[in-house]
Amino acid sequence: MLGIAGFLVGLAAVVGWLGKGRHSEGNDRVGRGERAYRAGDWAGAEVAARSILATSSGDAGALRLLARAMARQGRNSGAEAIYRKLGTDRMQAEDLYLLGSGLLRRGEVGVGMAALGAAREADPDHAETLDALARRWETEGSLIQAAEAASRLRRRPGWESRGGIRLGSVRAALFDPEGASVAMSEALLRDSEMSRLGEDRREILKRLVRSLIQAGRGSEAMERLREIDPADQEAAWLSSRARLAAGHREEALEALRRAGDFGHRDPMASEPSPFIGARACERCHADRFDEQQRSRHARTLVRPNAIAGLVWPKGPVQDRSEPKVVHEIRATEGRVEAETKVGERAFRAVVLFAMGSGRQGRSFLAREASGAIRELRLSRYPSDPEWDRTMEHPVVPPDSEGYFGRPIQPESFRRCLHCHATNFRAAEDSNRPEGADRGIGCERCHGPGELHVRAVEAKLPELAIARPRLAKPTQVMALCGDCHSAPPSTAPADPGFVRYQVSGLSLSRCYTESTDSLSCVTCHDPHQDAETSPAYYEAICLGCHAQSTQKSARGPTRKGCPVNARSDCLNCHMPRVSNAVPRTVFTDHSIRVHRP
Repeated sequence: MLGIAGFLVGLAAVVGWLGKGRHSEGNDRVGRGERAYRAGDWAGAEVAARSILATSSGDAGALRLLARAMARQGRNSGAEAIYRKLGTDRMQAEDLYLLGSGLLRRGEVGVGMAALGAAREADPDHAETLDALARRWETEGSLIQAAEAASRLRRRPGWESRGGIRLGSVRAALFDPEGASVAMSEALLRDSEMSRLGEDRREILKRLVRSLIQAGRGSEAMERLREIDPADQEAAWLSSRARLAAGHREEALEALRRAGDFGHRDPMASEPSPFIGARACERCHADRFDEQQRSRHARTLVRPNAIAGLVWPKGPVQDRSEPKVVHEIRATEGRVEAETKVGERAFRAVVLFAMGSGRQGRSFLAREASGAIRELRLSRYPSDPEWDRTMEHPVVPPDSEGYFGRPIQPESFRRCLHCHATNFRAAEDSNRPEGADRGIGCERCHGPGELHVRAVEAKLPELAIARPRLAKPTQVMALCGDCHSAPPSTAPADPGFVRYQVSGLSLSRCYTESTDSLSCVTCHDPHQDAETSPAYYEAICLGCHAQSTQKSARGPTRKGCPVNARSDCLNCHMPRVSNAVPRTVFTDHSIRVHRP
C-alpha cells in the first residue's frame, strides 16, 4: 500500500496556483463558512465554500472547507478529489483525519491508516484522530496502542467521557478490570458530554458492571445496577452474576428468572468472572484436567521462576551463519543470562520466558538492562544441531545487535504471551490464580471460572462458564484461530502459511461447503495432543466422503476420491511440510488436491 503522501501525489500533486491573493470579500465568506462548519452546519459550509470557488477556483481555504463539509456529509469520493487538488502540504490534521476515515470506510485500510498516522503526526492531540485510532487498534487487537491513544484522548477537553469509555473497553480486553472500572466510572460522571457524543449511558453502565464483577466487587456492581431499568434482560442477567459473586444465592436465582433466556443465547458468551486457575478445575473434572495438563498446550510457556531448570548449552555456541559470533546462555543463582559477542561488542540480557512446548523447538524472550525485550537469535530444537537460529530470524541480520536477537515491541510481547498463556497479564505475575498455570490452562478457552465454581456450589441452573462443545463450528474456529490464524502480513502463497492451521482449513472446500458442520474439533480433542495415526483421520474423512451414496452421519455424503477411495487421504490432501518454517514440520490444513 502507498503511504498517504504517495496516494495524493501519485494521483494529482498540487494543481495550479493555490490560496494567493484572496479578496477581503472571499475572506469574509470563508469566515462565515467556517463558522457554519464549526456549528455542524455542513451544508451551509459547503454553500459558502462553493460561492468562493465560483470566482476563485484555487482558493486553498475554500477548497479545504469544501472538502471537509463534503466528508462530513458522507460524500467521501468528492472530498478525496478535492484533497488531491489541495495537496498534502496544505492539509491539516482534521483534513488527514477525514481523508483517512473515508478511505477506511471503503476498505482502503493501508492508506487509510497512513492518513490517520499523518494526522497524528500533524497534531498528536487531535481528538477525532485519537478516537479513530483507538477504535481501529482495538478492533485489530493492537491493544497496547489502543490504550495509549484512548488515554491521550481522555485528557482532551470535551472528550474525557469518550476517552474514558474507549480506555475502559481496552482495559477490559487487557484483563485489567480494575483499570476498566475506573475509566468507565469517571466517564459516567459526564452525562452531558456523553449525550453530546451519542453514547448510551445504559450500555456503558453494563460494561462497568461487568468489570466490577470481574474485579471481585459484586456489591458495588449491584449498586450500579440500580441505575438500570430492572426489566432489561441483560441487566437482570448481570444482577444474577453480581449477587452470585456477593454470595446471595436466592437473589441470584430471582435475577436469573427475570433475565429470561438471555444467558442461554450464546454458549460462548464471555462471563464477567474473576480467574481462578486451572488447578481449581481438578476437583470436579479430574480426568479432563489430567489430560489437559499432559498436553503440549499446558507446556507452551516457562516462566521466570522456572526458567533456570531448563537444559542450557554447556558452553559457547558459534552462530551457524557467522562463526565469529559466539552465543552463551548461563543459568546462575536461579536466573538465566544470555550473552552474544560480535567482534569487540557484547550484548547481554536476562532470559524471562521460554516459548513453546519443545516439540518443534523452543525460543526465548529476554529483557535487556534498558528494559527492552528481545527474542534471542538462539533457539533449542529437538534434533541436531540442538542450538540453532530462531525461526523467521534472517540468516544475516541487519546489524550487530541482530546477532543477539530481534527487538520485540510491547504489543508483540503481549501477543506472544497471549498465545502461550491462559492470561498474558498473569504470565509475569505468579500471584494471580491463573499465574500458576504452566502454559495454556482451562480458562483460556472456557473463560474465567470463579463464578462457575460458585454457581455449581449454589446449584444454579446456569453454570456461568463458556461451553465450547455447544458452540457453532464458526465459533470454534474463531476460538482456535485466536492463536492459530495467520497475521494479515502472511499470504496463502507464503510457504510459512502452513504454520497457521485455522487459516488453512478456512480456505478448504471441506470447510466452506460443510454447511457449518466442520471445525478444528471435528478431528482434534483440544484437551489432548493431536492424534498421530493416519487411520484415525482417514476414518473422519470417509465419514463425509463415503463410497456409497447414502447420507452419512455428518450430513450429505460427498463424492469419494477417484484415486484412492479407501485410504491414504493425508499424503495427497494434507501432506506434512518440512522446513517451510526452518527446522519445523507442519501439516498443511488447506485440504485440497496437492500437485507438484
